[in-house]
Amino acid sequence: RTYVRTYNDESKSYVVRTRRRVVRRTVRTYDDETYDDVRTYDDRVDSSTTRQSKQCINDRVSSGINAEYMGPNEMMENVFMAVSLDTYDDKEDYPGNLHPRYKQIVAERLAIAGLSIAYQLNYPTNGPFPMFNLTSDGDKLTITYDKELTYIANEISGFYYCTQLDACDAGIFLDLWMEIEMERVEQVSPNEVVVQVEANQPYWLSYLWRETPVLAYRGLPVYEAAETLLPSPPWKWLVEGEKYV
Repeated sequence: RTYVRTYNDESKSYVVRTRRRVVRRTVRTYDDETYDDVRTYDDRVDSSTTRQSKQCINDRVSSGINAEYMGPNEMMENVFMAVSLDTYDDKEDYPGNLHPRYKQIVAERLAIAGLSIAYQLNYPTNGPFPMFNLTSDGDKLTITYDKELTYIANEISGFYYCTQLDACDAGIFLDLWMEIEMERVEQVSPNEVVVQVEANQPYWLSYLWRETPVLAYRGLPVYEAAETLLPSPPWKWLVEGEKYV
């Protein structure tokens, strides 16, 4: 079957579903720029799988067991998020920073997490996230992520640091955060990134610590290497201390 959605002649999205595969093609045009996104997934959400998953969830909830698939945040079960920092919309007189017109990608990312939590299918709930087991070699820090990633810095390195610990922890003054140059960040293994920071005191290290970090669609530096391409979310981490966020 084919589904077609049109939004003011600017966005068209359709899904062609076959017996074993799902092909998703999204084409959007803003002003004179056109973005074409095609992805293919295994079609694993059939009616029998859905029924089995719902029954399994009901059984585990009724028995009081908190399973891993209940959500990535142990403090808020069944809650997950979709990163949307790579959906900047620069249309004139449009509040694109807060409400970009292109919402399909956000819905897709939420759906991917939902397939994991609600249906126990083999999908991730979030993009790459640091495991906070930092190792250092002089002024070089090795950040190990919990899954394989791709690091491509086209606009920014994505990383920032701040030596004014209290003020930066409060999150009030973004201008206190110094951006780390792109040439000082390098991916050294499938799940490791090395960041070079010249600081002789404790400091906060962060990722995507900006309201609008990039302008390009899907232009963030760190994404999951798997076909779901989920982006790494913002985070901050106190270096040379016991505290991390």
